[in-house]
Formats: sequence, C-alpha cells, structure tokens
Amino acid sequence: MRTLLNQSKSGGISRVTNYQFKYLSHQLSNLNYKECTIWKIHQKNYHLNII
Repeated sequence: MRTLLNQSKSGGISRVTNYQFKYLSHQLSNLNYKECTIWKIHQKNYHLNII
C-alpha cells in the first residue's frame, strides 16, 4: 500500500495507481468483512460448545 501511495505522488501515473489503490482497498475491506463475520460465527459456535 505504501508503494502505491508513493507512486501516486508523481504526476504521470497517479490516475492508474489511484484506481489500483481504490480497488485494492475495496478488496481489503471485503476480506476484513468476511473474516470478521467468519470469526463471529466461530465465536458463537465456541460459546455454544462450552455451554
């Protein structure tokens, strides 16, 4: 992520890298959301197994 931000500072390739950065951050947020929901489901199953 830092390389994309550094590349966007130079004028020529800012548009491409900005698009790539938005796409990457979108994918990362989707991954985090999926991992969070999976983790919550695991937590529920874990508590149910204990009780």
